[in-house]
Amino acid sequence: MPRPQNLGLASDYIPAADWLKVIDVVNRLNMAFDYWDVEAILEAMTEDCSVEHPHGLVRGRDELRAFLDAYRPLTDGVRRSHLNHVVDANDDGTLTVTSQIILLRVAAAGEGHAMGWRDIAARNDGLPAVFVHSLVTDRLRNDPEFGWRICARIVDDVTTNNALSPRARSDSAHARHDA
Repeated sequence: MPRPQNLGLASDYIPAADWLKVIDVVNRLNMAFDYWDVEAILEAMTEDCSVEHPHGLVRGRDELRAFLDAYRPLTDGVRRSHLNHVVDANDDGTLTVTSQIILLRVAAAGEGHAMGWRDIAARNDGLPAVFVHSLVTDRLRNDPEFGWRICARIVDDVTTNNALSPRARSDSAHARHDA
């Protein structure tokens, strides 16, 4: 698991505007996932980005787009909360944001899009519930034309509540149907 460079006092050599901007990019990326805005997801990433994820390794936006198409069913009905952002400067001018992400299942897979963003959604099925917790390490590069973008993302140290995965829910639904 990648570890932040300095868990003590915050680095004083990262300009505050850059520190805030890279955290904002990470948070906007998560919101783009929540709304499943693939173009916004890709815009947050550099052309030559790499993503190391438990579901695969991808390089570049074309591979990332294909990965997202396959990954989408797992994320239907899921919202993200990102916590504990630690920002470190790297010798090559990039910044690294190490943080924790909690994926909350707020609707069963297949219901998320139909549910939309309601003011209140009352449920009696145990949702919302924590679906996944991960450590995320994002390396961001400042492009003179586009600003800060993620050039590398590592998702690891993943803990999943398998009872909330779409497969587990559909398997139990089939078992009830077959019984």
